[in-house]
Amino acid sequence: MLATLRKFPATFYVANTMEIFERMAWYGFWIPFPLYLTAARSEGGVGLGDVERGVIQGVGTFILYLLPVVTGAFGDKFGFKRTFLLAYLVMIPGYFLLGRSRATPRSSSSSSSSPSARHSSSRWSPEPWPGSRTRRPRRWASASST
Repeated sequence: MLATLRKFPATFYVANTMEIFERMAWYGFWIPFPLYLTAARSEGGVGLGDVERGVIQGVGTFILYLLPVVTGAFGDKFGFKRTFLLAYLVMIPGYFLLGRSRATPRSSSSSSSSPSARHSSSRWSPEPWPGSRTRRPRRWASASST
């Protein structure tokens, strides 16, 4: 097995490492992005509804599937090394600025007296943010009390 792995050139490992880090950066953005879009403005979000969030994510996904056609033609014309250089010169500051952003949704402990009242739609109620280490199940009302 090691002999087979040694047959690959160094550029194979460089390209795969770059791809892994690019994927981690992408999913590191794509996972909290809907939370940011739908969070209330008072919590640092945009305050959009689910429909608007869906449209933004749908159009964004369409553009992402269309971009390889355009960037592939760009790469064919100017060479892949220049294209990679340009791509990373655009991506690095973008991801850096995203990481430095303070506009992330956060729950505040002063909005309600109990955690289960703030998170009534979830089965699990986290401790007040920050510093939560444990989660406890929310008590369900018995059928006889309704």
